[in-house]
Amino acid sequence: MSRQRFIRFHTLENLDNFFKESKRQELIFKAHPISGSPERFRYDSGGKAVSSLEDGARFDSMEDFYRYVFQCDSEGYPNTEYIDFELWEPKVF
Repeated sequence: MSRQRFIRFHTLENLDNFFKESKRQELIFKAHPISGSPERFRYDSGGKAVSSLEDGARFDSMEDFYRYVFQCDSEGYPNTEYIDFELWEPKVF
């Protein structure tokens, strides 16, 4: 059984810091953009990489992932105010 928690990120930098400070080898989460459908992802801290759990596609870089979830334009400016992450963690007994 797992428990979930939601975390809101307002900037790409906040999201980057979250991943850099994570102590876990792997994170499974769902990103909820303001518009569009939520998507499930897996973060591997060893490879510093994110892949989609829907189709297995891997982002070329963490920056590409940040731009994707924040729906950035071609110049890198976010088109959304925030992203909610639904982070799945092992149940603590």
